[in-house]
Amino acid sequence: MRKKKEASVLYIVSTPIGNEDDISLRALKVLKKVDAIICEEEKVGALLIKRHNFSAQLEQLNEHNEESYAPQLIERMQQGETFALISDAGTPIFADPGRYLLQLALDVDINVVVVPGASSIMTALVRSGFKSDVFTSAGFLSRTTEERLSELQALALEPRTTVLLETPYRLKQLLEAAAKVMPDRSAYIGCNLTMAFEHHHYGTFSELMIKFTESPFKGEFVIVFEGHPGRNVLSILEQNEKKKSKFSDHDDHPREYPKKHEESGDKPRRDFDDGGYKKRDDGGYKKRDDGGYKKRDDGGYKKRDDGGYKKRDDGGYKKRDDGGYKKRDDSGYKKRDGSSKPFRSSGKRAGTGMKPPRKRS
Repeated sequence: MRKKKEASVLYIVSTPIGNEDDISLRALKVLKKVDAIICEEEKVGALLIKRHNFSAQLEQLNEHNEESYAPQLIERMQQGETFALISDAGTPIFADPGRYLLQLALDVDINVVVVPGASSIMTALVRSGFKSDVFTSAGFLSRTTEERLSELQALALEPRTTVLLETPYRLKQLLEAAAKVMPDRSAYIGCNLTMAFEHHHYGTFSELMIKFTESPFKGEFVIVFEGHPGRNVLSILEQNEKKKSKFSDHDDHPREYPKKHEESGDKPRRDFDDGGYKKRDDGGYKKRDDGGYKKRDDGGYKKRDDGGYKKRDDGGYKKRDDGGYKKRDDSGYKKRDGSSKPFRSSGKRAGTGMKPPRKRS
């Protein structure tokens, strides 16, 4: 009796990052039973098949053909074929092609099984000796110098340990940029990790730049550097909350200033909270008949309805020595500037008891 074929599965299989002995027994079992192995480069996939004597056929999927070819692979999986996705080294999809294929598989409910394995990130992070309970994986930085510097400036403020990946031929450029942004930051560079000839380097970015300038290296590497010494995750969260609160307060009480006319030398007036005046909605300017704007005679402020005074917290009464209360002489109102002195009569505006706001010089 013919054995019934199992339901289609897309396996995400991790392969060695350098040392061929790091392939897991589970990965070998999966790669031997699938109908086809989806690889990034046929040469690399062919070496893996030859080394372990697999019978599965190869299907090439990379950044050049993924968008057009992935739907065809999905159709074959829906018809019952089982596939294993691998990358040239390490875990597929992470900084490698295959994400679009995975999304399509999830959309049509194809069973997806991840087979973990060797990881250059975790290997370097542990070997660095830096804090690893929380960390940031920044992946590959930009190829352009300006954008790379900008990205490093942002990462320099990161309080967590940070991991960087890069191609073998851009180590020098990366170190030059890092030494410029954070020259005294402690860092680690792991070269040819998991191999018998792996080597490790520690120092500040300035020291490492000099070291690799004098002794150039071209090969696989991972960089790990410590987080900002004066910052932590909690402090950043608190700062963000304060910023949100500050912006929220500004939204509730916006302070608008008049725009300066192109032909005018007037400076915008300040909004005096203690002057009994509030800013006009029109910014202190009114439309000219000829389409321009001219400054209002009142300086862009109008009188408050409350006369520029606010109610006392005690309701206008003060405690008597005998335990009773008596009405305050000032009717329970105090000057907005906090002064408890009687209203000045000299220079006051008619009927207001207050001076108009001063004009900036």
